[in-house]
Amino acid sequence: MSATTRVLVARLGHERIAIDVAVLAEVLDAPEIQPLPLVPPGVLGQLGWRGGFVPVLDPGVLLGVPRSAQPGRGAALVLRDVGAALWVDDAEDVWAPEEAERRPVPAGSDRLGVLRALLARGDDVVAHVDAPALVAAVSTTLRQGPL
Repeated sequence: MSATTRVLVARLGHERIAIDVAVLAEVLDAPEIQPLPLVPPGVLGQLGWRGGFVPVLDPGVLLGVPRSAQPGRGAALVLRDVGAALWVDDAEDVWAPEEAERRPVPAGSDRLGVLRALLARGDDVVAHVDAPALVAAVSTTLRQGPL
């Protein structure tokens, strides 16, 4: 990550994640999410977007983070070139972390292989999530069974 990489900081329950702004197509505030039958944990449903539908994934389930908001009260982060959206409790702000604020992911703590780094933001630690890798992990899970 270079000093010019910008990330969107989003809240999941009491945790914060960061996603590269470059992978985002749009951030939708309080979108209407249509539930789908027989979907595994981590898939909330779908939302209408630009004349089609995209699945809405809950990164909190996949990352083991308890949630506070219900679908439709948070925000959907529609990912560019991925065909999916991530639901978060709140999209807070955009940040350009410096290299000195980047920390390595502790060995063995990323079973899905979706964390790029931990970012030190004041007293907070923000997980820098590789959004396309997270969606790929969900896709694999959908084909193979529960996480």
